[in-house]
Amino acid sequence: FCTAVLAVSKCARGLLGPDTFIKLCSDLNINSRGIVLDGFSLVDCLDLQHPCGMLLRDSIYAQEEDIGTGTTVLLSLIGFLLQRYLALHRHGYCTRDLCAGLHDASSIIELTCIKAEIPSSLLITPDRCRPPHP
Repeated sequence: FCTAVLAVSKCARGLLGPDTFIKLCSDLNINSRGIVLDGFSLVDCLDLQHPCGMLLRDSIYAQEEDIGTGTTVLLSLIGFLLQRYLALHRHGYCTRDLCAGLHDASSIIELTCIKAEIPSSLLITPDRCRPPHP
């Protein structure tokens, strides 16, 4: 599954920056096509069945519902973090230590946002992450 998440993240990174590439999403089963311009559209056109894929989709849907923007950056960030996690895991770091490091990093980010006086309404905290309405 990690390969699939990294591929989706790579597609999302292609939607960012001055050299952006618009993606074409097509469903051969219903003969439909659409243009993908952001992370939400990208995830929305995928048929994610794996539990991790559904978690990825739910995170993107929550970002879209709560904030309304930033889904492409979130997909890119998830891919970057997964890539770093896999590299460190291959070098012998255990999952528990890596997860503790991510938790510490998120605490530092939260403190930085508080010092910068970023309103908490703009931050996605675990209590605000919930599945989208069907």
